[in-house]
Amino acid sequence: MSATGIELFAGLFLALFFGAEIFKNTVGPFIIWRVQKPPAEIRFESLEESDFTPETVAALTAWDEPLQALGFRPVGLSKMLGNRVNTCFRLFWNPTLRKSATVICGRVSYLEFSQLYTDGSVLTVSNSPVQGAFPALDFKLYYRYPQMREAAPLAEIHEKLRAKFKPDAEALEIGEAGPLAKLERYIRRESDALVERGLVHEEIDAEGRRALTLRGAFAMTYRSIGPGKQIWARLTARRSAAALREA
Repeated sequence: MSATGIELFAGLFLALFFGAEIFKNTVGPFIIWRVQKPPAEIRFESLEESDFTPETVAALTAWDEPLQALGFRPVGLSKMLGNRVNTCFRLFWNPTLRKSATVICGRVSYLEFSQLYTDGSVLTVSNSPVQGAFPALDFKLYYRYPQMREAAPLAEIHEKLRAKFKPDAEALEIGEAGPLAKLERYIRRESDALVERGLVHEEIDAEGRRALTLRGAFAMTYRSIGPGKQIWARLTARRSAAALREA
């Protein structure tokens, strides 16, 4: 191929590449705006392992032994129906620490430790390989360490961050309703906060979902596709690393 041919090919490739990225970032938000509806009201049903595929059960139970060694006991198994993908949960509770551990299996599988406090805040540490689709919320302290593939080091990070950022906060007991009800209340609270930020509409449909505002669609899109996805991932990774260094 001649030098001119190579230049033409490279130019065509760059035009197609950047054209596709521009198209996704300009048209994508409007598609998301029409099709995506984040959950607001969820009623989790306690399920049995037989209700899931063997592959899902394997992913959900992979953390059983290390979590039970840390004092967590399994207390619930459920799933949330999504627009395209169902998300499955296996919940654990440590009554001594008043802390939950949740194994999530959806598009990706990961583990997170969470602790609710009487002041209304929550501290969560996760090893999710993907960042959240919305901006951070005031009451939600969320730190992500995807390189941590074992339960004990991730739990230790949670303890370090709690000692640094919530040293005097009192952990909240889950109450008689149990961890699934706690998760339901948290999802509604998070949804209400998104309404206050102008990211979703206040009305809740028959399926317990809220439609995105156009602002919310842009916020979700730019955190879900490139180049915003990579930028957002880098920023959240730096924030999490800085928080751990300060602990």
